[in-house]
Amino acid sequence: VLNASATFTFPVIGQSAENYTIPGGATYNTATSSEMMVPTIGYMQDAETALTYLTDYNADLSNNMNPIFSLFQRPAYAVENGIFTAGGAMSAYQPDDTLLNKFLDETQTDHILKLLDLDGNWYRLILPDVIYTQLSDPVSGPTAHIHAYTFSAGYDGVTTARIERSV
Repeated sequence: VLNASATFTFPVIGQSAENYTIPGGATYNTATSSEMMVPTIGYMQDAETALTYLTDYNADLSNNMNPIFSLFQRPAYAVENGIFTAGGAMSAYQPDDTLLNKFLDETQTDHILKLLDLDGNWYRLILPDVIYTQLSDPVSGPTAHIHAYTFSAGYDGVTTARIERSV
C-alpha cells in the first residue's frame, strides 16, 4: 500500500517497580507514543543488491531476555540472558530467479533495510546470515506473481545484527 506506515517496536524489561521523584529543575522532551516511517523513502538490500520489487517486509528481533520473579519478592530475582533471534517474512514480485535460487540453494545472504522517519532521522536495520526458510507458491493467472518468503537471520560475531540511527 503506497504511503502505508512502517514502524519499529522496542519492548522494555523491568526488574522492579519503584517510586520515582523527579529531580528539581529537571526538564524532559515531550514523549511520543509512535513515530511513523516513510516507506517510499529508503531502500532494502539483499546481499548489497537493491530489492526494488519488494512489496512487504516484517522482521522480528528478540534478545530473549526475561525478568525472573520469585515468590514473596517484589523485584526480579535476576534477568535471564537470552539468545538473540531474528526472523520474519517478506513478499516480492518475481522478475527473475535470484530470490528463488537463494531459497532452493539455501544460500546465506544479508538484509539491510533503511527507512526515514517524519523528523528526518534515518534508521538502518542490518541482519547478517539470512537464510530463506519457506516460500509460497505463486498465484496462477494473468496477474503479476508475488512470492512470499519467510527468513531466519543468524548472529554473526564479526558483523553483528544491529539497528543504527543517523540524522
